[in-house]
Amino acid sequence: AMDDVAAAYAKKLGILTYIAAECHAIYQKHVERGGLIKFPDLSVDEHFIVRNNFFILLVKSGFSVISIEVDTILLADPVIEISSGEFFVHSDGPKSKQLSSSFFGVSSKQSGVGEMFLRRITKCMQQRSAKGSKKAVAAGGLLSVCLNEIHLEFKMNQQDIFKMLPLSLIADSRSFFEYHVPQSFGFLPAIIHVDNPPELSQKTELLHSWNLLLASDTSNQHHLNFSTFEVDTPVKDLVLTIRIFVMQQPELVEKLLNLLSSVDYESTKVHVEFFINKPADTAAMEQHQQVVTLVKAFKWKHGSLTITEETANAAAFDVVVRPLKLHSPGDPSLVECVLLLEEGVEVSPYFFSWAKAILLKYADQQSTGLYGLSLQRQHRILGLRKGEKHQTTDYLDNRIDPKASFYRYQLMAKHGQCFYANYWNAFVKWAKVANQKDSKYSPCVPYLLSNKQYLEHPHSAWTVWFNRFIYDHGLFNLYINYNKYNSSSDFSLTLHRRDLKTKKGTVPMRLIQTQLTLKLSPMKYYPLFDFFFGKATESSVQEAWRFTSNYNTNSCVTNV
Repeated sequence: AMDDVAAAYAKKLGILTYIAAECHAIYQKHVERGGLIKFPDLSVDEHFIVRNNFFILLVKSGFSVISIEVDTILLADPVIEISSGEFFVHSDGPKSKQLSSSFFGVSSKQSGVGEMFLRRITKCMQQRSAKGSKKAVAAGGLLSVCLNEIHLEFKMNQQDIFKMLPLSLIADSRSFFEYHVPQSFGFLPAIIHVDNPPELSQKTELLHSWNLLLASDTSNQHHLNFSTFEVDTPVKDLVLTIRIFVMQQPELVEKLLNLLSSVDYESTKVHVEFFINKPADTAAMEQHQQVVTLVKAFKWKHGSLTITEETANAAAFDVVVRPLKLHSPGDPSLVECVLLLEEGVEVSPYFFSWAKAILLKYADQQSTGLYGLSLQRQHRILGLRKGEKHQTTDYLDNRIDPKASFYRYQLMAKHGQCFYANYWNAFVKWAKVANQKDSKYSPCVPYLLSNKQYLEHPHSAWTVWFNRFIYDHGLFNLYINYNKYNSSSDFSLTLHRRDLKTKKGTVPMRLIQTQLTLKLSPMKYYPLFDFFFGKATESSVQEAWRFTSNYNTNSCVTNV
């Protein structure tokens, strides 16, 4: 039986009609051989045996088979995970050594081991279901029993053909809807096994309201499919949205607005969105009102201008983590980005010319995991491995090749971060589900300094959520190696007022006041560093999250 969601999945792959015709022909041959008995006349175990024989015929005919029970809901394309190997299974849970039969796949590779494995399972089930068997099993349980028995037999013969499906791929109904186990690990599963058909409609409606069903054609999945971020044609121009978050510092807001107005935007569409939060302290209301007056009087000629004003003090997560409405959806010649600024941040007169050139040049690298560009000079490392001391400017300068124009680092900049719009919106979708009000999820990455901030102020530290998003999806950010362009290491395209003061291990920053010629080399020449500023590769950061069965539930550990 194919429900609406499964039908939408098949239609999405563009194979529904073809598979239906081919399966019908194979199934008719199966019927002619006497292999079909009307379903009401079959026991559950006999039905599984018939189904297994049908799968064998499909594999012999050149098909790969994915078995999905009818009370299974698809949130993403499971084929993304099932790309190699002979036989694909998953265990019953993080601590279980037993294999489950609710979802599995068989590949049609030439070796035929997958087919052989199916035949052995069928034989095992037939023998056990025969009269006189001393090892009686509850109805419907034979498939799981034989699956595990034959798996052990193959392993003993050193024919381990299994590719264990990551637990992040599959969730049962209770763990997802009641205990939020996948969300607590920071991912969305591709498949939810409801295991209670009467609840299927109710759960499907709930997921539909969250815009998570595959049938609703969303891109949500437990990890990102980077091919969805491919840029097929060279982009010609940038569309930038500047989001400015303000509250109660009118002098700093006025300075930022004056700096933004003085920038040359090179006839590019630049949209501005203000988000005005209300202070919790009533003593700051006079300054807050001055900020509101400044924002409402601000004139902008380079694109649209919108203002969102909170009626009460709102948590930073709720203010910042909002989807970006695209201004040019479907236009492959344009790349959309969003820049986040806040009161207290200052920008160089040349920030836009630098940002535009870099973001356009490397737009095609989104498919490798590049989520954006930092305009702020990096002045410390947020990651600390156990036993390490906090490292700042001098350590960074010694690690980066002075000849490199740029370097890649996983963490985002706190002040002056540009995001490619696709990645920002993917993050917002992920975070809105992971941060459900009744979830016990803590979005920490082990040994990051930001964990301390999250533990102290869990509702204000929205950046911790993006750090976890980076961690789970193997993403990285592009940083300008300012040392290549300046003899001094204190220049930046954006800075916060706090950066003007000297701190231990850091130097006060200055804004770049001259235009420089950028050297834009292929991305592969730029060094890549992980959270802890250890040298990495694209594959290593993209695979780092795949230790699902060994997740540390107390991920908010820190050495600080």
